[in-house]
Amino acid sequence: MEIAEKIRAFMDEKKMSEAEFAAAVGVSRGALHNWLKGVGRPSANAAEKIEKYLSGDAEGAEAAENVAEGAAKAGEGQAE
Repeated sequence: MEIAEKIRAFMDEKKMSEAEFAAAVGVSRGALHNWLKGVGRPSANAAEKIEKYLSGDAEGAEAAENVAEGAAKAGEGQAE
């Protein structure tokens, strides 16, 4: 499975946006978007971060939770 497919499957499973996933692994949303569309590939450093995150690295899992919680709270404030 290509890294883009792994990322997309993970994002779908966790209900994460591109922006949330990009922030969690420390890459730009634009770069992530391009990779998912098949335009270019992550650098070796970015690919390593992504693989660690996808494999359930404890820090990565915590970061995902924090990003998801922050997004949910931000959405609550816009419902007024």
